Amino acid sequence: MSSASGDLFHEGSSHLEMPIEVHLEAAAVRLLGSEWFQSFWEPIHNPLGPLRGALAQGNVSENQAYYVSMRRVQVVELLDRCVDVARLLEAAPTPTNQDNSLVLRRAAWALEDALHQG
Repeated sequence: MSSASGDLFHEGSSHLEMPIEVHLEAAAVRLLGSEWFQSFWEPIHNPLGPLRGALAQGNVSENQAYYVSMRRVQVVELLDRCVDVARLLEAAPTPTNQDNSLVLRRAAWALEDALHQG
């Protein structure tokens, strides 16, 4: 678990269930909603559900941004997974891994920002 989100689990459980809005770029929504990304873990709090909903709303263009409402506990879980997978990709640097790692790092920053704003 990333240190940024570790302290949030010590807060009250009702706080973790509160919805917050996350601003994600289209590339992150596509990558996080992909079967490839989902293959890295079994989610506990269904953090990908809201992302699948965003993807189902229409075509994802390169410049489109998404505002996705998620429960805090979902954001924390997704933040941890983004950081973990980015580290794995950085350990095996290829052009594709580097690109995906950057997208995951930007998504992690957006998720962390949403936690601090919300």
